[in-house]
Amino acid sequence: MLKYSVASLNELSSIVIPQFKKYPLLTQKGADFLFFEQIVEHMNKGAHLTANGLKQIIKASMNTGLSEIIK
Repeated sequence: MLKYSVASLNELSSIVIPQFKKYPLLTQKGADFLFFEQIVEHMNKGAHLTANGLKQIIKASMNTGLSEIIK
């Protein structure tokens, strides 16, 4: 078993996302990853720090079957 901890947005962008691009996930997990990658891109641009940017992220997530609490 292997456990990897991510401590920063930079690690997500430079280590985790490239790994899953190189070795893509199958089934719904692959689609979930693409959505996750978009959120990380928005966060790298600082969109999550503004009300409009956060609304865009939440609005996009509503089409992915997230729970009612998150919606």
